[in-house]
Amino acid sequence: MLKKYREFLKLLLPICPTNALRIYVLRLLQYNIGEQVSIGIGTIVIDNNKGDIFGVEIGNDVTVGPRAMFISVTAHHSITRSWWKEGKIIIKNGVFIGAMAIIMPGVIIGDNATVGAGAVVTKDVPPNTTVVGVPAKPI
Repeated sequence: MLKKYREFLKLLLPICPTNALRIYVLRLLQYNIGEQVSIGIGTIVIDNNKGDIFGVEIGNDVTVGPRAMFISVTAHHSITRSWWKEGKIIIKNGVFIGAMAIIMPGVIIGDNATVGAGAVVTKDVPPNTTVVGVPAKPI
């Protein structure tokens, strides 16, 4: 039953009309969310339903643009090979994440970093760095 409850909350997250409600839903999902955080409408979290083990941790003074995606688990299967990657996504303090950015499993975004709109972050972002592009690279 808990899995269905978590799935329902994750479906509710992108359509929550206010930032306060989005923060509340993320905390119900057992994610660590800091103070002064703004989560844009349409934000999606894809995980393996283990909450804080392979979820998202967001520090203080973080802004996440609309329709951003946090993907803490990925899977691929074919006849010739299969792989599975999972890892907690950690967003440190003072980070700005642009609209429609995608953050992949196991990524740590350092303090005061900026992720450009539409960027796909596949590797850690050092503190005080701006990354853009697909895949995201420093500028």
